[in-house]
Amino acid sequence: MKNIIKFVCFLVLVFLPLTTYHLPLTASNGDGGLPGYFLNQGAGARALGMGRAFVAVTDDASGIYWNPAGLIQLQRKELQMMHIILFEDTRYEFVGYAHPTMGMWSFGLGGVQLHSADFERRDEYNNPIGTFADENNAVFLTNTFELYKKKFALGLTAKAVNKRFEGINSTGYGLDCSLFLRPFSFVAFGVNAQNLLAAKIEREETLTDEIPLNIKAGISVRLPKNMLILSADIDRSGKKEGKYLREDKYHFGIELNPLKTLSLRAGYDQENPTAGIGLNTESLDLDYALLKHSELGLSHRISFAFKFGKSKEEIEEELMFREQRQAGINSLLEKGSQCLENKDWSGVVENFRKVLTLDKENKEAKEKLTIAENNLKVIEQHLKNGKEFFAVREWDKAIAEFEQVLTLDPQNKKSLEDKKKAEE
Repeated sequence: MKNIIKFVCFLVLVFLPLTTYHLPLTASNGDGGLPGYFLNQGAGARALGMGRAFVAVTDDASGIYWNPAGLIQLQRKELQMMHIILFEDTRYEFVGYAHPTMGMWSFGLGGVQLHSADFERRDEYNNPIGTFADENNAVFLTNTFELYKKKFALGLTAKAVNKRFEGINSTGYGLDCSLFLRPFSFVAFGVNAQNLLAAKIEREETLTDEIPLNIKAGISVRLPKNMLILSADIDRSGKKEGKYLREDKYHFGIELNPLKTLSLRAGYDQENPTAGIGLNTESLDLDYALLKHSELGLSHRISFAFKFGKSKEEIEEELMFREQRQAGINSLLEKGSQCLENKDWSGVVENFRKVLTLDKENKEAKEKLTIAENNLKVIEQHLKNGKEFFAVREWDKAIAEFEQVLTLDPQNKKSLEDKKKAEE
């Protein structure tokens, strides 16, 4: 496994410089003409404020979109939502839920929607005859598998893509595959092959759109306690007839966390600058991003992330505490049972009372403690009777009482001494 990780590191380190070699020659190129273009809008104002350079960051619920393999980093369950008004009568929505588990598997569920309404419909004579809408939806079901000690993970995303437009209602199904690698605590690599199995959308009986392959690859570097995060990504499209469907896209981002509750962000999204800010609490993150497009001008993005439940670290500590407590209970039960076998009733009471301070409902401790306490009461009564008979010189009756005590507690010193005196 270590050799595999080293090999992947080598490939990424070699690949990234090669892909950035022609950076100055690239130009901004939109995705509007590609099938499934709405899937490239992104998710989460935090990632968008960092120039979309997020494939090797992915430590929140938006990782469902950017790189599901990165969900191994999540500590708590998280629900994230984003609502955008792109332009008049057109809105974009994202919602994602990520659920880390204590095992080597995590999962997430998310969806995006691009909805445009009130397009004017006209007849053959150019007369208005109503309106229509264009709606695009996608639903993601992600599964993340930890392959090696929280350092290497595989993500698989099954998705359904639906388009509704002027009598068309078509759904296609696809599959994404992603990898996340963190060889050291301060550096991580990510790769997400989107539409590895392409969803196909039927527009007409004889016309089908196939959503093209898109590969995201990136690297991130973190300072201790996440004081600073630097990230860089590349998007590379699939080919058709030997040619790439669009030019490569490059993304760079930075996040500065001067306070635990405050994040400042900036980025570069294919020649378009970005900026953002985040306000963070233990259970809620509020993120804002400001994007600048060369033609459309400034636009705003806001998203909310709700975190709930105990963190994985808290659960691990709790489990460790429970294991240690149970080990202590088992030890006391063993000691108490040994005392019971030796008819050491005081030892039985001492150990099982300690068990019940740790586990009030422990059935074994309750039953055996009751036996010991009853026997101690019987012993105390026989000792009392023996002393009374001893005081009035009824030696045989005193000896009989002391023998009853020794039957229950063979090592009872007081009974042994008084019996010996009575026999003399």
